[in-house]
Amino acid sequence: MFFKYNLAAILWALVILGLTLSPGSIMPDLSFWQLISFDKAAHIFVFALLVFQLSMGFYKQYRFRVLRYHALQSAFIISVIYGGLTELLQGMLFTDRHTDVIDFIANTIGCIAGAGLFHGLFKNIYLR
Repeated sequence: MFFKYNLAAILWALVILGLTLSPGSIMPDLSFWQLISFDKAAHIFVFALLVFQLSMGFYKQYRFRVLRYHALQSAFIISVIYGGLTELLQGMLFTDRHTDVIDFIANTIGCIAGAGLFHGLFKNIYLR
């Protein structure tokens, strides 16, 4: 049941990993101002969706009680750590990519947004 309810989040995490670890040469060439607005918004969006999906999956599953009863907190912590690890891997594996603290901050803001969205939508249903 754990994988059934978390399959979307796991697949989304793999998409994030694929995008994060793709070589810089295949990334679109954008001006500095376009990069700031689009790149950071993309980081925020993908990590907000990750926290939201993980929270839903963790709450719906019954195998791991700690994850079920602390779904939002667990999803948030796991996603922030995952965002940090993907940034570190990006800098370690590619010469044309680098670890960016601002990207990590955008990832974390996305995690906060996803947690806020989940809490706002489901506080009366899931968060009793």
